Amino acid sequence: MKFLKPPFLRNSALVLIGILSANPAQALVSLGVKGGINLSSVAATNSAGNSVSSYSTQGMGYEGGLGVDIGLGPIGVLVDVLYTKRTVGFGTGTIPALNGSDLSFNSLLVPVQARFAIIPLLSLTGGLYYSMILGDGTLTTSSGTESTVTFSDSAKSDFGLVGGVGVSLPLGVTTLTLEARYLYGLKNTADAPTGDESSKHRVIDVLAGVTF
Repeated sequence: MKFLKPPFLRNSALVLIGILSANPAQALVSLGVKGGINLSSVAATNSAGNSVSSYSTQGMGYEGGLGVDIGLGPIGVLVDVLYTKRTVGFGTGTIPALNGSDLSFNSLLVPVQARFAIIPLLSLTGGLYYSMILGDGTLTTSSGTESTVTFSDSAKSDFGLVGGVGVSLPLGVTTLTLEARYLYGLKNTADAPTGDESSKHRVIDVLAGVTF
């Protein structure tokens, strides 16, 4: 992932600079705080290439952090820095020890999206995200027993596509924002993949926030 991070950050910075320099007089920068819940799962295939997505069930977590909205009229760029806690559940699968257990972990999530207002209060968003797991995870079995899960370096990082819809409600000097997003992971985050074994994150985010 080291080869991807510098271009991702550099290109994001160039987009922001381009918008601000295109017409500084009209550029509007809004800062805000936001938080909400997420529903996380893993789209998995085994070493034979067969889907085992039913093995992973959706788990609920939470997230919160800061956001910047740089706008030029009906278009703009959204950049968020969010601390997230995710939980992935496991149903019945090929690893009996994981059946009925939950894996939870904390991560830093940075989505960078273009924003397009289709009507004054409603916007569509789309772009890229990068995330990094912070520390170890916790595996909780169906009986309530907890154990620590240590991720390899390759499994800690993730990147992919993000898109969604947002609503902005002006409230005097502040604006209330409501957002629903879908994160589609592109990286194989399997700890030690063999053959074409693959694990890719799928996440639904629902966020509420206030911008100034």
